[in-house]
Amino acid sequence: MKPESAALSPGPEGSWRRAARELRAAFRRWKRPSHEQRLLAFERSGSVPWSDGYAIHRSRVIASTLADEQAMDVFRRGQPLPAGFGYGLDERCVEVPWVLSRLSRETGRVLDAGSALNFLYLLELPLWRQIDLHILTLAPETNCFWQRGISYLFEDLRDLPQRDGLYDQVISISTLEHVGFDNREFAGAGRLEFRPEDFRRAVSELARVLKVGGRALMTVPYGVPERLSGHQVFDAQGLTNLVDAFGPAESRLSHYRYDEKGWQLAGPEACTDRRFVDWISRPPAERARSPFPVQPDGAAAARSVACIELVKTA
Repeated sequence: MKPESAALSPGPEGSWRRAARELRAAFRRWKRPSHEQRLLAFERSGSVPWSDGYAIHRSRVIASTLADEQAMDVFRRGQPLPAGFGYGLDERCVEVPWVLSRLSRETGRVLDAGSALNFLYLLELPLWRQIDLHILTLAPETNCFWQRGISYLFEDLRDLPQRDGLYDQVISISTLEHVGFDNREFAGAGRLEFRPEDFRRAVSELARVLKVGGRALMTVPYGVPERLSGHQVFDAQGLTNLVDAFGPAESRLSHYRYDEKGWQLAGPEACTDRRFVDWISRPPAERARSPFPVQPDGAAAARSVACIELVKTA
């Protein structure tokens, strides 16, 4: 198989220079391993979290869960997960199905506060056909699917420009823990701060832009409380503070716990000793490089998450 050829069309930069640049780009695409090749290499290397192929593996596990109505019903009903579910995967494998199992399919506006759903395999789901989805994050990302009718907003969660009661539903997947911390990885210079209580302002803003009767679906890492450089881990008191900041609402909490058997539904008391994987929580310049550290239990990031469902009552 040969790399595709480039047309030698004239242009202001010179046809030969342009052709050489396009040929180099085509060669890079030709040499790039396919998803199947990367998955195979990931499995052969021991399926180490965050190594090459990990993100593809994770997305396929999540996609297969979302496509399995019986599996989604397990999340919807708050039932125990199958043995070994999500072994070696980070918390997204439970957060995304939990959130989407509870999202109303009715028409209306939905805010994804934190851009956790900004992936094509998630945005191709039929549920978005009647929903006006707004994705909000601090700065533009590589993924952008505006042609699918999605609105992108680049704002701070602590000071939203939207009017009161604009949204029918609000989603925030593993985002609130980052508010007020070092967010240079997501938004560049100028986002270095340490204001750990600012999640309250963000939650209050999310409640403000949600309609009365609307639903907020939020997830945060849970367990041993820690304030790290880029985020924090919530405990029971932290969750109480979060719910209080939202204001009058009907609330329901679910917890999922990770151990050497994978992810499983658990009571909050069984999650209090769970610690976040330390090396992945460090700033990018301080993180370990390949080969990545392997945890004894195979954990990738959080070892427990709290999933919070709030229905605004006033």
